[in-house]
Amino acid sequence: MTDESRSLPRGVAGLSVAALVLLGGLLVWSLPRRGTVSVQIYLELAIALLPLFGIFFVARLRLDDRVGWPLFLGLVLLGAHSVADVADEVVFMPTLVDVVIEDVTILVGTLVILVAVYRWNQARSRRERLLEERENRVSAVNDQLEVLTRLMRHDISNDIAVARGWATVLDDHVDDEEGRAALERVTRACENVAELTDTAYDLVTVLAEDADEENGLQTEAVDVLGVLDEEVRKLQDRYDEVAVNVEYDADLAGTTVVANELLHSVFGNLLSNAVSHNDSDPPRVSVSAEREGLRFRVRIADNGPGLPDDQKRAVFEKDVRGLDSDGTGIGLFLVRELVTRFGGSVHAVDNEPRGTVFVVDLPVAI
Repeated sequence: MTDESRSLPRGVAGLSVAALVLLGGLLVWSLPRRGTVSVQIYLELAIALLPLFGIFFVARLRLDDRVGWPLFLGLVLLGAHSVADVADEVVFMPTLVDVVIEDVTILVGTLVILVAVYRWNQARSRRERLLEERENRVSAVNDQLEVLTRLMRHDISNDIAVARGWATVLDDHVDDEEGRAALERVTRACENVAELTDTAYDLVTVLAEDADEENGLQTEAVDVLGVLDEEVRKLQDRYDEVAVNVEYDADLAGTTVVANELLHSVFGNLLSNAVSHNDSDPPRVSVSAEREGLRFRVRIADNGPGLPDDQKRAVFEKDVRGLDSDGTGIGLFLVRELVTRFGGSVHAVDNEPRGTVFVVDLPVAI
C-alpha cells in the first residue's frame, strides 16, 4: 500500500489464535455445564472459524500499520466473541461475562474494523490522487518535450539546410584534394546531425505514446514496400557512391503490415546503418522481401565489416554502438523498440561472404 507496508510480526497470528482457543477452554472448564448441548453448536463452531482464518490471512498481508493492526485487532475481538458464543452453547455464562466477552467484543471489534476500512479507503484515495497528479505531470512533461523536440528539429533542419547549401557553393571553389576531403567531412557531418535529429524526434514520439497508458502506440495497415522504396530512394540521394540492389517479387506489391508512419524510421535507420559503418569500396546494400503466411520479412544486407557474434544482440541495446562507430547508439535501439511495438522482431545475422544482414519480421495486416 505504501513504502511502510509490511506483514505483521511473525508468530503474532498463531499466538492470538492460541489465546482465543485457550479462552474458550477456560470458559468451558471454569463455568457450570448445561445439561444438553444444542445442535446449534456446530453452526457456532463454523462461524467461529471465520475470524480465526481471517487472523492468519491478515497477518500475511503487506499493509500499512495504521490499517493492518486495527484490522487484525478487530478480527481478534470478533474471534473472542465467536469463541464465547460456542462456549455459551456448552456452559451457563454469567451475565457480566456474557456482556463483556460477547457484546462488548463484537461492538468494539466492529468499530475497530470500520476504522481500519476507513483508513484503507483514505490511503487508497491518497494514492489515486498522487497517481493522477503524477500522470498529469508526466503528460505535461511529454507535451513540453514534444514541442521542444519539434522546435529543435525545425530549427536544426533549417540550419542544416543552410550549411548544405553553403557546402554546395564551396564545392565549386575548392580544388585541392585536402580541401575537398574536408568539405566532404562537413557535408557528412551535416547529414549525421539531420539523421540524429530525426531519430531523436522519433524516439521521443515512441516514449510519449508509451506514456499514454490509455491509448499507447497506435498502429494501422501500412504499405510496407512503398515505405521501403521511399527510404531506398532517400539513401541513394544521400550517397551517390552506394550501390543498392532491390529484389522482391511483383506479387508482393500492395502488401500491408501492422505499423504506422514510424516504419520509415525503421527502414531508414537500417539502411543508413548499412552504409555509415561500411568500409568497402564501393559500399553495397541489398534489399529483399518475402511473405510467409501472415508474416512479412525484409532483409537489408551490406558488405561492411560485419558484427561479432557477441554484438549481434547487444547492438540493439540503448547506448551500444557498432564497431568503430561514432554514432549515438540509439538508432538500432529505436528500430528494435518500434518493431517490437508493431508485433514483430528484428535480428542480425552474417552476410556471405562479408557483412551483416538485418532481418525485420512484421505481422501482415488482415
